[in-house]
Amino acid sequence: MERKAGNKRLNTKRPRSAVAAQGFPAGGRFTALNQDELRRDFITVACCMNDGLLRLNQHGRITGWNPAAERIFGDLLKNAAARELPLLFPAENRKECAGYLEKIRNGEPVGQHETVLAGKDGKLVDVELTIQPIMTAGGKVRGAWALVHDITEHKQVVGKLQASEAFYHSLVENLPQNIFRKDAQGRFTFANQRFCQMLKRPLEEIIGKTDFDFYPEPMARKFQEDDRRVMETGELFETVEQNQVPGGRTIYVQVCKIPLRDAAGRTMGVQGIFWDITATIEAELALKRSEERYKTLLSSVTDYIYTVELKNGKPVATRHGPGCLAVTGYSPEDFESEPYLWHLMIHEDDRDAVMEQLKRVMEGKAEPLEHRIIHRDGSIRWVRNTQVPRFDEQGRLVAYDGLISDITARKEAEERLKETNAELLQSRQTLTRALEELNKSHEELKAAYALLIRAEKMESVGRLAAGVAHEVKNFLATLLAGIEYLEKTPAMEDPNAQGVIKDMRHALQRSNTVIRDMLDFAASQELEISPESLNELIQRAAALLRHDFKQAEIKVQLELAEELPPILADRNKVEQVFINLFLNAIHAMENGGTLVVRTRQRVLEPGETVRGEGVRDLGAFQPGDTVVVAEIDDTGPGIPPENLDKIFDPFFTTKPPGKGTGLGLAVCRKILEMHNAIIKVTNRPEGGARATVTFKAARRS
Repeated sequence: MERKAGNKRLNTKRPRSAVAAQGFPAGGRFTALNQDELRRDFITVACCMNDGLLRLNQHGRITGWNPAAERIFGDLLKNAAARELPLLFPAENRKECAGYLEKIRNGEPVGQHETVLAGKDGKLVDVELTIQPIMTAGGKVRGAWALVHDITEHKQVVGKLQASEAFYHSLVENLPQNIFRKDAQGRFTFANQRFCQMLKRPLEEIIGKTDFDFYPEPMARKFQEDDRRVMETGELFETVEQNQVPGGRTIYVQVCKIPLRDAAGRTMGVQGIFWDITATIEAELALKRSEERYKTLLSSVTDYIYTVELKNGKPVATRHGPGCLAVTGYSPEDFESEPYLWHLMIHEDDRDAVMEQLKRVMEGKAEPLEHRIIHRDGSIRWVRNTQVPRFDEQGRLVAYDGLISDITARKEAEERLKETNAELLQSRQTLTRALEELNKSHEELKAAYALLIRAEKMESVGRLAAGVAHEVKNFLATLLAGIEYLEKTPAMEDPNAQGVIKDMRHALQRSNTVIRDMLDFAASQELEISPESLNELIQRAAALLRHDFKQAEIKVQLELAEELPPILADRNKVEQVFINLFLNAIHAMENGGTLVVRTRQRVLEPGETVRGEGVRDLGAFQPGDTVVVAEIDDTGPGIPPENLDKIFDPFFTTKPPGKGTGLGLAVCRKILEMHNAIIKVTNRPEGGARATVTFKAARRS
């Protein structure tokens, strides 16, 4: 007769050895049983066991196993090459297995040893391993039975229990409240760190003492009366009372006390928690805020567990833990009376995600999901839904457990944090722009200050130049009178004398030109302002220099815009500005060229500034003003970059001696400043220089 045990057939025929050959101890009640019956009963028990049972030969090869072993090790036992006990151990634990086999060969049992084996699908399994050698009648080892008890779930439960205890201990020790426990005689049996800090005593000096050791007698008597009331009634006790801390200062505290019970339900003491609410008593508003924070704290730690049982892949029963009332507002009875309540309370925008989560759970996959629910009071709450599937021995999904955690406070804090970060970013950008504008204003202020210094310096130079010019002009008049006298004398018949007199007259005329320019530069006479056409002023200045342009072989192009608004100007002085600018262009184009003069009007855009030479340009124009612009382009070599900042300085010139006074552009700037106009000189990218003159347009009458 044969009977299968797992995938290995176990022979039920009587072996040649006695009962001990099957691994059973000799003697006892087993010796009174028929060996065939005993063998059949043993196989039946082995097949029904929840623990794995392996039959080993003396070399550690697996020769038989029960169904439970197959559930633990899976396909490993179906692979003939893998049916070695050492191969069930991870590589790092195989020395341990070698020690077990050595004991078996010596006839020694291995009793209830915790280890780790390679289970189904390559997963490691925590087991309790017991190995009993099988002896022949002659006392020799011919194999062994190995009992494999899967303790994975037990390990997980123990780990969770230890983590829970550690969490509870950490929570109690780090809470900002004072927590204590007393026995039935009112002696302290526990105090957290906060309570020890309040009494300014180490825990060793508190354990075993009573309230009378730390508080005034009336206060201690009141505390113990409250404790007795809690132990007698078995009810929660809450109150606001006075508490005196070391040093004599009295504070108000909120106190909660509950009875401590043993496993039989007998009251064995009291546990209390209290915290300082002095400020709350002194201010009613502060009291309300404190109570709200306390309620929020209690509600934030209320999670609840639910279980859904399945049959043939469909839910057949659902159980909700009592914590559901705090999280959802609905009691377990509400969920029982309305089977679809769980679906109805899910926020409509999150229902698809929740159904997708259920679909994954039915496939044996579990992932936490954060979604919204509608509380019974109509408010929207955020929850974290964590589901864990449960399988039977055949691997079929028979149920899943869920943990619902209220994370509303965390979500609200995250949203507030996002809003705060956005506000901070906006404030930072605003501050950055303000700083940039401040730096810009600072640079403009420095530029204005430098221009004011320069203007003051130029004013001084002008006054000095005017004085010198008047004195020198008198000397020149005397010299000119002497030359005119000498021209009438007989000595002029000498050709050499005539040449000398001619040179002297030319030098005097040149000197007189320099003096006249200096006087123009220093002049501060009143302007004769009237509405003028900028185009006509330019045309008259060009006409006056027609001979000069022709002699210098320079072509003049006037590109003057039509219907320009008038400007308020002193005609003669503005004509002098353009004459000076045209003369500079003629001198720059020594080998001929083209002079282009164009005019236009435009409106200054918001935020646009116009910069040029002069101290008045900072406030001369405003956004929205209409301005009239004249541009004079030449085709000369341009101005060296290092000289661009100097060309408006009095007496600065790059012309050879005798070719210029260095006052032309300085006079132009002086005149334009008097008109609240500006001038800017730059080099053109295509070559040559450009002078840009900008006037504010006058209103048409």
